[in-house]
Amino acid sequence: MFKRILIAALAGLCVLTAASCAKEEQKPAETAPTQADAAPAGEDAAPADNGEAAEPAPEAEPEPEPEPEPEPEPETEPAPQIEYEYETVFELDFSTMEDTNKPPFSANQVSGLRIEDGVLKGTSTGGDPFITFQQKQFPAFSWDEVQQIYIKLKNYGDGYDGQLFFTTDSVSWSEPASYRFSRYFNGDDGDDNDWNEIDLFTDESAMWDGTITNFRLDPMVTEGDFEVAVIRFLKVTEKQG
Repeated sequence: MFKRILIAALAGLCVLTAASCAKEEQKPAETAPTQADAAPAGEDAAPADNGEAAEPAPEAEPEPEPEPEPEPEPETEPAPQIEYEYETVFELDFSTMEDTNKPPFSANQVSGLRIEDGVLKGTSTGGDPFITFQQKQFPAFSWDEVQQIYIKLKNYGDGYDGQLFFTTDSVSWSEPASYRFSRYFNGDDGDDNDWNEIDLFTDESAMWDGTITNFRLDPMVTEGDFEVAVIRFLKVTEKQG
């Protein structure tokens, strides 16, 4: 009898336990709130704290200010062109001389020196031909009277170089007392401008001083024929007005 009562009690307890378990299964499972759920609506979630300080955002560099435009340079008037006046102090113009086979000039390494058809002509026979014009052929003059020397000549040799030497009352023949020049045309070039016009400027030699007493022309530095039309010493001044 007692066993039946015990079995009945146990059966009732099982029924109650089963019902309680069924109710627990019907409840929805609770889930942990997510980070998104925890953040208030409309706000970004706070970054996770990993123990390191967040780096500050770099500041934006300021935009460079525009460079000011350069001011226009003031217009300057062109310098007035200087004009010069030329006065002949002395010249050897062979067109004014009579033809002769014995001109009054000494020469070195030159054969057949003559004045012919208004031109001084000769033939160089070596590498150092020259013609010397001494004071008896022209009056002495002061150095400051002449600023430019004009020579018109042509040559038929292979070289184009020449030289003009001078002496003064204190300077004898020397390389410093000279002016070198180069020609552009050779008489055999077939050019219409085979006459060379040479301009020498006296201030290019420090020896040009005192009284000019003699000068010498080296028309070329090779063998061959040459012709000289004129040698002119000029006073050059600025034109006034």
